[in-house]
Amino acid sequence: MRRVVALVVVLAFVLQPIAVPAASASTDDAIVRTTTLSLTPDEPGSVEAAVEYDIPTNVVSLTTTIPEDATVLRSTGFDPTAGGNYTWDGHDHDPALRLSLPANRTGVGLRDVTPETRAESMESGYQFVDTGPWAIVAAPPMSTRWRGDVSFETRLTTAGEGVAGERMVYLGPSTTYQRTAHDQSFTLVVPDAASIEEDPSEILDALETASLSLRVGERDPRVTFIAAPVSVDWAAQGLAGDADAWIRANRELDEPNNVWLHEYVHTRASFRPTSDARWLTEATAEYYAAFLTLDQDRIDFDEFAAHLRQGSRSTYASSILTRPDTWAPGANYLKGALVFGHLDYRMRAKTDGEATGGEIFSRMNARDGPVNHTFVIDSIDQASGPDTADSLDHYATTQDVPEMWTYDEYADVFPGSSARMVVESEQSYVIRGPYRNTTTATLPPLVPGEMVTLNATVTNVGDAPGEYDVPFAVDGTTERIASGSLDSGETRSLQFDATFDSAGTHTVRIGDRTDEITVEGPAQPRVTAIDVDDRSVQPGTPIAVTITAVNDADWPASGDVPLVVDGTTVSTWQPVLDVGQSATATRSVDFDEPGEYVVRAGAQTIVVTVQSPPTTRTDTPGFTAGVASIALGVAVAVAFARRFSRR
Repeated sequence: MRRVVALVVVLAFVLQPIAVPAASASTDDAIVRTTTLSLTPDEPGSVEAAVEYDIPTNVVSLTTTIPEDATVLRSTGFDPTAGGNYTWDGHDHDPALRLSLPANRTGVGLRDVTPETRAESMESGYQFVDTGPWAIVAAPPMSTRWRGDVSFETRLTTAGEGVAGERMVYLGPSTTYQRTAHDQSFTLVVPDAASIEEDPSEILDALETASLSLRVGERDPRVTFIAAPVSVDWAAQGLAGDADAWIRANRELDEPNNVWLHEYVHTRASFRPTSDARWLTEATAEYYAAFLTLDQDRIDFDEFAAHLRQGSRSTYASSILTRPDTWAPGANYLKGALVFGHLDYRMRAKTDGEATGGEIFSRMNARDGPVNHTFVIDSIDQASGPDTADSLDHYATTQDVPEMWTYDEYADVFPGSSARMVVESEQSYVIRGPYRNTTTATLPPLVPGEMVTLNATVTNVGDAPGEYDVPFAVDGTTERIASGSLDSGETRSLQFDATFDSAGTHTVRIGDRTDEITVEGPAQPRVTAIDVDDRSVQPGTPIAVTITAVNDADWPASGDVPLVVDGTTVSTWQPVLDVGQSATATRSVDFDEPGEYVVRAGAQTIVVTVQSPPTTRTDTPGFTAGVASIALGVAVAVAFARRFSRR
């Protein structure tokens, strides 16, 4: 079967930067501009923006420029001036504008490029859209100029349901997933209208691992990704801007054209290329997306190589990378990725791994001014020597393409590339707590306060030593990363502990393994028997009541078992039982009065009879029965007379 490797092309959008003059003022003396976006359900295709300023008293003047296609619905404290500007009136220190903005923005982009479609893949579609119930939009580009020794801050938020990134906003109902790792906070927004292909925690795992692996300069503190519903005719598979991106919700992680990681690489790129270096924008994103996917063991080397090898096809090879006017659709992605990947390979081989393509990426990011082809060549020369620089210059300025390196070459050059870590779960769980201390092959429901230890192994199945990082996540949050190094063939056992304080369903992940843990409140013990040591006793004589209870549930039980006598609780027992366990308790009960008593525990009852004490007869010496009767009669008569003689 002939394999067709699809190329997914994404777009990067550029938003107008805010003009902020240099200032030495403290953050307390700052102009603060807050932009709040909201849906207009009755008018699909447009959104409203409330733009509010907080202006310190030491600002002399301020002018803001609104987008050309914006309609001003209301203005407070601003006067319109020439050129679409609005100038602060100098009196109201909380001026505001309310704007209506067209939300839909279209562009021409590549969808999926295969050998069969090629140039036909250039199509127009949405970069941003408002459907009415939901929208993915860009923050309105607005510049601000002022006089006064103050700084400037911007804030972006939403009215109603929605999530705002740095420059991109989703409006509408959604579920949000978050992860913090390596000085970055990741937010994944899944709209209610989207059917996401990948588990959100898997996407966050991929981003977290890529954040650590990709060392090309500073990381953005906040990254916001939106899973875009596929019901819209999008211009591309994804779109990135600054630290935000949307990606079609049906994109997968286990493919070399990994759009999730492609867009993440874009968020790490801050260089500004000239036309002869523009190919590097998509080349670096495409190469590192595939390389990081390989590094995460989501694809194998053959898939990685087949993807890069597409750049050697004549359609793409004939494009000259430093001349955008010669590019075939996708050439800067595919030929660019092959050429930059070859650079990465050659730099590692030339310097024994001391220098990599990531160093050139870092140098481009660190440059204050524009990045041109000459700067790139000079940077390679400094890092890896003239031979490597000449090689990149040749492939970037001609129709020639490099050969894809082999797996053996890859394994020899890339650190740890011949080490391959495999994480396997062990069907063994250790549960500890007040109810039980046990090891089980299946994961039963837990109760709050119990600790479960999950067991796994990591094995280096490669042929060289290497390092491993095995993340342990609970409900999408990485709680711990087990790290270490292993020789070839070595295996290490890993243990991860989790404790839950409340009932619910939780997801734990070790590497690629996922377990669902159900936490239930303790079950109620069931009383199966009640007995006494004597069912017929005299008043005041204690009896021993024996109660037997069992746990019928699939999780531990604990609860009050009252001992009730004729409706009155006289004692309480609180058994603590593991699954299937039974226990017995004995309580002492005595009765003061004769009669029948119902003794109950749970649904079990027993009747105890308390007998009247026997009558004891004693004859007084010197009296007969008749005499005693006469005496009693006399005594009663005397008492009667006394009772009624008093006045």
